Amino acid sequence: MPAPLTPPLQSADIRLLTELGFVATAAGLNRQATTIFEGLREIRPHRAFPYIGLATTLLNEGQVESAESVLKQGRTLLACVPVSALPEDEAATHAEDLALLASFHGLALQLCARTAQAQRALGDALHLQADGSAARLARVMLGQPEQGHAGPLESTTEKCA
Repeated sequence: MPAPLTPPLQSADIRLLTELGFVATAAGLNRQATTIFEGLREIRPHRAFPYIGLATTLLNEGQVESAESVLKQGRTLLACVPVSALPEDEAATHAEDLALLASFHGLALQLCARTAQAQRALGDALHLQADGSAARLARVMLGQPEQGHAGPLESTTEKCA
């Protein structure tokens, strides 16, 4: 495990690094984007953005199966951590992060032509968050109207051991 950063990164630093990672991805600087998102995953393993960033970079490289795997890993990790074990700022966004990962996982599964699994992941996103960006993405992918609400579906996230 790497030594803690001194001084620790502040929220604004994390946001800046995340933005730089997505700018690098958009510019086709995939190696640099991967380095940034892997570093963010090390320091914020219980947040959605490092997994989504890595998956986006992989999708840009045409590595759809690898992107799906990263998102599945993130969903599994976040689903298995008790909210009470998270720092306050991460606990406050835990449900939203799970929903975002489920939505992006559904997208990746759809790109992998695994439609039934994609629909379950998108249903999970709607179950976790009835509105917000994750829900909007899930509804678009499912072809549902904006105000619709899906019921709970069997989770595609692996059961916690």
